[in-house]
Amino acid sequence: MQTMVIEFARNVCGLEQADSTEFNREYEERLTASGLRITGETPDQTYVEICEIPEHPWMLGCQFHLEFKSKPLEPHPLFKAFIGAAYLL
Repeated sequence: MQTMVIEFARNVCGLEQADSTEFNREYEERLTASGLRITGETPDQTYVEICEIPEHPWMLGCQFHLEFKSKPLEPHPLFKAFIGAAYLL
């Protein structure tokens, strides 16, 4: 998720020097105004957990570890959706 947001900040929002120091929510308004969607936060709303770019065919980044909820024959729904979207391309 972090690298997705950095790429979006640099190439869509024009923040050419954006890097991991922008993880705080200082640029949230600028990012969301440009199309980044925050779709998951910690219960206390301190940290962003999921971001999406709706205009992209399948651009979703997450902070949590969905691999811990996956098994070879029972993947986490996000893994399953990603593979399904790639298969359709």
